Amino acid sequence: MPAAVEFRNGSWLLPSRTDELFSLLREKRIACVTADEPRYGSQATVPFIPAATTAVAYFRFHGRNRENWLKKGLETSLRYDYLYSDEELAGFVPHLLSSSEKTQVVYAMFNNCHGASAVRNARRLKEMLKEQGAVG
Repeated sequence: MPAAVEFRNGSWLLPSRTDELFSLLREKRIACVTADEPRYGSQATVPFIPAATTAVAYFRFHGRNRENWLKKGLETSLRYDYLYSDEELAGFVPHLLSSSEKTQVVYAMFNNCHGASAVRNARRLKEMLKEQGAVG
C-alpha cells in the first residue's frame, strides 16, 4: 500500500539529517510530502525541500499566513487564510517540473482552504504549468 509522510516540525529536516532521512524513506518506499508553510527562522515550521523518495512526488501548499500560523485556539481555517501571489506560484513551477522528470506522478494539493483560495491558486498554477507544456 502506498504511503507518504509530511513532517510538521523543522527538526526533522535539519541539513544534518536530510540525507539519512531521505535514504530511509527511499528504502522503505515512503513518499516525502514537500510542504510550503510560513517560515520563522526556527524549527516551528518545515523548510521547503522537494525530495522525490518514490515514484510519486507530493507537494502540499498550506499558505504563508505568518500572522495566524502559530496562534493557539484559533479557528483552523484562519490559519490557512492565504492567497498565493502569481510570483509565489511561479516559484513552485520549476520544482514541480523537476519532480515530474524524476517521478511518474506529481500531486500538488492546496490546503489554503479559507475563502476558496485553494481553488483559485490551483487553477492559476495549472494555467502556469500549461504555459510550460506540462499539463495537457
